[in-house]
Amino acid sequence: MGVLELPKLTFQVIRRSIATLAQKKGGVKDVQGMLRHSRTATTTDVYMQEIPAGVEAVIEAVNTELRLKPELVAAG
Repeated sequence: MGVLELPKLTFQVIRRSIATLAQKKGGVKDVQGMLRHSRTATTTDVYMQEIPAGVEAVIEAVNTELRLKPELVAAG
């Protein structure tokens, strides 16, 4: 079995991921406060990435199917 070649997980990658996920949990000012940015533009322009509804639906559908059939993941 081969090794997954994933990019290095850094503190910056984690912050950006959390900011992107948090945008649907609260307002921009809430995320700005969580990340302790002085400007909302830093939060929205640098840290948050918009995930289109269609992409999100596909991700959720694949996630649901894999959770129903965990043997597909193990066989991978």
